[in-house]
Amino acid sequence: MSASNANPALRSLVRGLLVWSPLWILTTFLFGGLGVVYVLFLKQDKFVASQAILVGEEAAGAIRRLGRFQTQAERKAAQATILEIAKSQPVVRDALMAVGRPDSRWGYKAFPSKEVIEDFAKTRIVVHAPRGTEFGATSVLYLDVIANTQDETLKLSKALCDALESWLQNARQARADDVILDGEETELAEIQAARESSIARHPFTRLDAPIVSDRPIGPGQTTIVALCSIAGLVFGLGIVFVVTPIDASYQPLIQPEQVRAASERTPLVAISSNRGRDLAFQEISQRKSLQNESNMQDREETPRQKPRLAKLSA
Repeated sequence: MSASNANPALRSLVRGLLVWSPLWILTTFLFGGLGVVYVLFLKQDKFVASQAILVGEEAAGAIRRLGRFQTQAERKAAQATILEIAKSQPVVRDALMAVGRPDSRWGYKAFPSKEVIEDFAKTRIVVHAPRGTEFGATSVLYLDVIANTQDETLKLSKALCDALESWLQNARQARADDVILDGEETELAEIQAARESSIARHPFTRLDAPIVSDRPIGPGQTTIVALCSIAGLVFGLGIVFVVTPIDASYQPLIQPEQVRAASERTPLVAISSNRGRDLAFQEISQRKSLQNESNMQDREETPRQKPRLAKLSA
């Protein structure tokens, strides 16, 4: 006995799926087509370039103490300074102007405008610690830049590091000048030597070249089209489940009890269960046809008996 015969509601639901099959097939192809249109005409690939940098006390503007940090709090403060300056508008503006207008299918009205700079700083620049470590736990930071092409990503990564280094050096030089003005005459020579040494050192060290992703970040084209098609299928099936009434009182034309009783009386069931089931259906059909013929004969004999009954009553 199949599950559909045992559960009339399931049989009714399957019948509704077959009846409304054009609907959910149409929604599947419609959503899949929308995914293809998005992939071909709207989606922009994005690549990421990750530049590893080694941060020293020079990044925090230290003049006399150069090199490693004394405490983790100092290291964390210096890295927070780099995070803020890397996303500042002057640094981002200098990096964008060094690279030039990007190749965009929509383009920009003004480049670099304030909106473009803010959007780039929020969505295209990511400063983070190495994986599995807390921010400030090590002296290594990763400066990630996101762009539409690999070549553009490399250029923006280099330009952003150059602009960040320039602004950190200017900030350190300004702080060194303030220290000289506030220093005593006996310490001027020592402060001047420390100032020159600090200016000569880089605020951070770039560890190797930036690593650019081989494939665009995010889901691929095939994945997007497949997800859209699945969403269309689910949407169409949801409509079918809403509009299809679940008729629990549905009964098949031939009840399973009749098939089982007929199969028990058929001697060929022992030879083949499928053959016995077929013979059972044939036996039930023959019984129904004989019953229909007997009913028709009864209807034909009834008009003939009416004149006889009339004569007898007369």
